[in-house]
Amino acid sequence: MILPPDERFLRYGQLVWMTVPTDEFPQKGKSIVKTRMKPIILTYLAAEDIETIRNGFTSRQLRINRMVRWCEEAYDQGALLTQLDLAVLLNCCDAVVSDYANEYQRASGNVLPTRGNIHDLSGAITHKREIITLYLQGCLTPTIAKKTRHSKEAVDRYIRDLGSRGYPLRRDYENVKLIRAVTDDVEKISQITHLSKRVIEQYLVLIPEDELENQQKPGDRPLDDQQSFLPCHYDVCGCNIHQTSIHHMVI
Repeated sequence: MILPPDERFLRYGQLVWMTVPTDEFPQKGKSIVKTRMKPIILTYLAAEDIETIRNGFTSRQLRINRMVRWCEEAYDQGALLTQLDLAVLLNCCDAVVSDYANEYQRASGNVLPTRGNIHDLSGAITHKREIITLYLQGCLTPTIAKKTRHSKEAVDRYIRDLGSRGYPLRRDYENVKLIRAVTDDVEKISQITHLSKRVIEQYLVLIPEDELENQQKPGDRPLDDQQSFLPCHYDVCGCNIHQTSIHHMVI
């Protein structure tokens, strides 16, 4: 293992860690043994850690702070840490790391640059939600790429994949959100909007929780009100749809 000339001398509290480069993308059937690795330097113990310990701390917050620092350091050196890397470094299980990562991302609104998030290996859709949410807010691709630490190509791919029928993504999203106030049945929403159930499920995840809480539960609205509210005549109890009026839809 050969480090660059300016990184051959470690400072107090630093260590060398082998990681996957940012540009080493996963492929089907490609094991970690066949994956290119690179050495990076992580600050295992920083002055801020000592200061935190001195002034009183919780082990949870200390671990989260260190996890974020290591991910940032790795990303700045062109590499990505996995949750397993972080579990070993923090001396805990990967489920705890996942809990820490989710807490940090919810509180900060930032995407943690782990390999799962950047290379789309994670079962979570936090990064996808962040990208599409920024797009729906009117942000352009360069801004979204910078905020989420994704390439411009990856951002465009997320937007393109979620769009359909040649319609603007924002229009489809608003229509799904409008109908969700009446029914949460994905099958029925699909029939009304002519969107696939997979796309609808992704749109539903993007609706802010506070908006869902403020909406009436679908079953709370009287049947007559439900039918008049829908963007077309729709038999709420069945599956018959007659496209007679779409003036409520986003056009």
